[in-house]
Amino acid sequence: MTVESLAVATAFELSEATGIGYDTALRISQAARGLVRIDLITADEVLKRRQQAQKITTGKVSSPARRASRRGP
Repeated sequence: MTVESLAVATAFELSEATGIGYDTALRISQAARGLVRIDLITADEVLKRRQQAQKITTGKVSSPARRASRRGP
């Protein structure tokens, strides 16, 4: 295993794969994350960041007739 793979693995995965205790696996994973500077974020945090992102627009307003023509017959 590489330091990177240890850093991204969960403590449960490490424990199951190696037979070491969960607490030991957790310490190994945390130490590896410190070495490779991997910052993992939750999906909830990604969602919050996306919701706070500024929107870039062209400034053009689509007319109702144009939107209807794109839908087809």
